[in-house]
This record gives sequence, C-alpha cells and structure tokens, in this order.
Amino acid sequence: TIRPASFCGVTGFKPSLGRLPLDGFIPFAPSTDHPGFFGVNPREIASVMAVLDPKWRQSALPGKLRLALPTGPYLNDALPQTISWLRDQTKVVAARLEKQGCILEFIEIPCLEDIEGIRNRHNQLVAFETAPVHEKWFNRFGMLYRPRTAQLVLEGRAVKAEEAEAALASRLELRQRMHGLMKKHEVDFWYCPASVGEAPLITS
Repeated sequence: TIRPASFCGVTGFKPSLGRLPLDGFIPFAPSTDHPGFFGVNPREIASVMAVLDPKWRQSALPGKLRLALPTGPYLNDALPQTISWLRDQTKVVAARLEKQGCILEFIEIPCLEDIEGIRNRHNQLVAFETAPVHEKWFNRFGMLYRPRTAQLVLEGRAVKAEEAEAALASRLELRQRMHGLMKKHEVDFWYCPASVGEAPLITS
C-alpha cells in the first residue's frame, strides 16, 4: 500500500494490524495481513476511516509533536537522494504545521542494527503461513502461479513450525523494543521513507 502510493503520488494508508476486519479477503499470511487503501490526499483517508472504523476519531492538532528517524542499517538501504528528499519534505511539513500552531521536533535514533535478520524472519513467517493457504490451489494450478509467488509457497513448505513460532516471538520483541525507544526519547511517531528510491521500470 505505502510503496505503490509513493510511486504514484497519492496517499496510502495502512491501519494498525487488526484494526479493520478481513471479512471477504483471501488470506496471504494471516498473522501479517491487514488491509490498506489509497486516497488523493490525507483528508480522503480520514473520510474513509470514519466509515470503516466505528472507533475512528480525529484528534485536535497538538501544540507539539516529536518524530524520530530510525537511522542505521535500515535507513542505509535507501538511496541518498531519497534521504535528501525526506529531510527536505520534513522541513516543508514542519513549516506548514507551525502556521497551524503545532511545532514539529525531529530527532534521529540509531536502531534496527539487526534489520537483515528481521527481514529474514519476516519472510520466513510469511512463507510458512502462505503455503497452507494456497495448498489446494497450488497443487492443482501451480503452473499458473506467478513465479515469485510459487517460490514463496515452496519455501513455506520447508519452514518448520518451531521456526515460525520463533519468528512470531521475535516480532513481539521487536515491537516492544521500538516502543521502549519511543518512551525513552519521548517520541510520538516514527517516520521513514515510503520506498528506498524511485519506482522500478516494468519491462514485461
């Protein structure tokens, strides 16, 4: 949701995991699935959420917000021009909100030093959960699957249950770790680029 939105110059919104129901969805990886959607601008996002989520409430703009950029190996994956653009845009947003009475503070917090391991565990969990969802379809129509999806199903069949359980546990640990950093540094939100760089070329 977020990356395609950035490529197309629109607003993408992905509510917190479990906030919106998944009724009618064909699952991909159930423990990570959550719907997102697109809007021309943030105002449209708020209008849609007001319809989809009975608990949705718009808050008044506070006098101050403190945002943190997660620096280190995670951010190093982004192209230099992406980071430069992000820093420029934060200044634009800060100036705009200051006129509305809200001061934005930006800090940088080194973290996610183990991002490669985090990615590997996430991919392993997704593969493990995808395989049984597609078991019957894949057995009958595997030749019709996109190669990348077919590979994911095959990889998922090789993942052991205890490996998936460890991946789930590590996700909770990561969440607690990031919340701990937010509390320590008195941060309201994390912010980061929506993509590592520009949209890739589609050749086929």
